Amino acid sequence: MHVALQIDTPNLEPLEPILDALEGLPIRAWIASSAFISLGPSVVHHLRLAGFDAFLDLRLCGEADTVGRAVEAVRRQGALGVTVDLASGVAAARAAQAATRGRLQVIGVTGPMDAPHAV
Repeated sequence: MHVALQIDTPNLEPLEPILDALEGLPIRAWIASSAFISLGPSVVHHLRLAGFDAFLDLRLCGEADTVGRAVEAVRRQGALGVTVDLASGVAAARAAQAATRGRLQVIGVTGPMDAPHAV
């Protein structure tokens, strides 16, 4: 069982004491899109070095090839998973799944940004 820690901050400095206290525990860090944009891809590496699973809550959307390429990029960063907005359609969802190559979890979400539902 994992504990989820939502990261939605423009820098990790205020979170360092919390991250230090949680080190060694089964923590899944959910990185919100605003934090990922502010902190950059290195946040995944930083959290993985601290022993946390990193999951990107990006709600990827768009054409199938765009979503597929984005999922490939997430996979290369070493994240555990990523969210994909199912409003992009079945082809985009299939492209996302194919791009994982079995090494990344994809969670499809629907509905408003403030109330995602895993499907």
